[in-house]
Amino acid sequence: MKTTANTAGLTDIANRVDAATRLLQGARRLHGREHHPILDMSLRQLGLHIEAIVVATKMIHGHPAQTSRELLTDVSVSLPLVASPVSDHERLLDDYVCCRLGCVVAALRVIESSCHDADDEAMHITGDAMSECIHWIEAARHDLSELIAQGVEASEAA
Repeated sequence: MKTTANTAGLTDIANRVDAATRLLQGARRLHGREHHPILDMSLRQLGLHIEAIVVATKMIHGHPAQTSRELLTDVSVSLPLVASPVSDHERLLDDYVCCRLGCVVAALRVIESSCHDADDEAMHITGDAMSECIHWIEAARHDLSELIAQGVEASEAA
């Protein structure tokens, strides 16, 4: 039996991912250039995940949702066997956002590890910032998984 979840939970998740994105942008400025391509792609992916959450929220409420070409392309590459995954909010949230957030975390863990292995104090601080960013993303992913398990639908309060 599906329970109705308030889509405000999706807004909270999007805000947490946005906060992680902003922290990652700050950490990128402090970090050496060797990992900039990974950080840039991670930032791009986080932005796409936020957009996907916003699109899903609008779909849940029955509002038309404008989807960027970049998101459409990324979703179709991520889910090549799914016909029109952007039109199904549960698929978009579960198969795309939840799964791909895990991939971003994996990429950031590589950088986090190299920062903590460095001899430079500034790199250790960057590594700590990466750890916090990873924590926020994982918390958002956990909350999203719980909402999906409950059945994400528009509530009367939303």
